[in-house]
Amino acid sequence: SNWGYQSYGSYYDVNSKDALALRKYKWEFPYGIQMDSFGYDRKEGPDKVWNTTHLLQQMVKTVANNGNFLLNIGPMANGTLDPLFEERLREIGEWMNVNG
Repeated sequence: SNWGYQSYGSYYDVNSKDALALRKYKWEFPYGIQMDSFGYDRKEGPDKVWNTTHLLQQMVKTVANNGNFLLNIGPMANGTLDPLFEERLREIGEWMNVNG
């Protein structure tokens, strides 16, 4: 959450400022694939989509600190994914096949 810690039963949701600290409890770091939106925003251009390296760095830092990385990839109005989102997911999948 953008407002700090929130508990959802058996885990905590933390914001980006708090995501890089080792915790003994279960926690989750929700992260949007677009820089300024958690859901799909058609007004944001390709320059506002995180690159694969950045997304992988966030994921690795989260998992290394005992967290779950939740990547939000909101669909477009017609229910499909933006091709750039698909590209990022494929690249993350390729990395996971080697390192996951």
